[in-house]
Amino acid sequence: MAHPKGERCPCCGYTSVHPLARPGRVVRYRNAALTLPAELCLPARRRCKYEPLGLDTLPPELLDALYRDNLQKRVAVAIARL
Repeated sequence: MAHPKGERCPCCGYTSVHPLARPGRVVRYRNAALTLPAELCLPARRRCKYEPLGLDTLPPELLDALYRDNLQKRVAVAIARL
């Protein structure tokens, strides 16, 4: 079985953009900064560190679920302060 060819990187032009999972990625969605799950594989380039974290790259269901969780945590903190 042949290995799938990677896409061409729009940043540096090399052809080794492959799915990569790593912790610590953050994306802005609506009015919050959401931390993406560490096991989520997104296309990335190791040489130039290119990672497309646009809203069109990420699944909308995941963003909505992360946003709801973020709001619930923020509400819990706000209620505790009162």
